[in-house]
Amino acid sequence: MTGFAAPSFIAKGNISPSRFVKQSGDHGVLQCVANEEAIGVSHEGTREAPITGITPLTAIEGEGVMVYTDTVTCEIEAGANITAGQKLKPDANARAIPAVATNVYSAIALAGAASGERCKCMVTRGVA
Repeated sequence: MTGFAAPSFIAKGNISPSRFVKQSGDHGVLQCVANEEAIGVSHEGTREAPITGITPLTAIEGEGVMVYTDTVTCEIEAGANITAGQKLKPDANARAIPAVATNVYSAIALAGAASGERCKCMVTRGVA
């Protein structure tokens, strides 16, 4: 992604790394919940160093957050086993799970991943 600048939004709540996000007001984003249509995927970086027992966040409410949007390749955390080529939608924790017929999807997997791993995907929207 050399030379690419991801659009910056304002976090309207806590946002974890590599999760589906949805629009929330002017210039704002929130993590998606199950089956919502996403506008993109949150940046994979975190705001704090890794600390045992602490789940790091990309942003907390009121902070800026970079979001990968349409046609951009990025990493997303898998909420189920994923294979390359599957259309993806958010689960209850904004992680990627396979979309089935008639589901709205928000990305396409470019590589496979097991649940809990990060998966390379391209942000794009449509109906499975």
